[in-house]
Amino acid sequence: MEFISLDMLLSLAGCVTIVAIVTEALKKYFTKSNALWLNFTCSLIIGVLRIFIIKDFSMEGIVTGILNIFVIMLAAGGGYDTVKSIFKGGEGNESIHN
Repeated sequence: MEFISLDMLLSLAGCVTIVAIVTEALKKYFTKSNALWLNFTCSLIIGVLRIFIIKDFSMEGIVTGILNIFVIMLAAGGGYDTVKSIFKGGEGNESIHN
């Protein structure tokens, strides 16, 4: 059984999961770095790897790959914050309920 595989890089959910896990792990070692930059760096690496894995080097493939980097970054950062707030009892979600 594999936890992370190359097939995960073919889906948005897989890329987001990998970036969220790696970013959270790296935050413990890069305490002085901004978490958004760590998230962006991880998303950039995963996004570029994804372009090479799917082997779409056309202009359309590269442009959509670059756009996907930002989608992955936003989803990984927002997804982790959402899950964290759920487990903390909804702290910080007051604006959603108003």
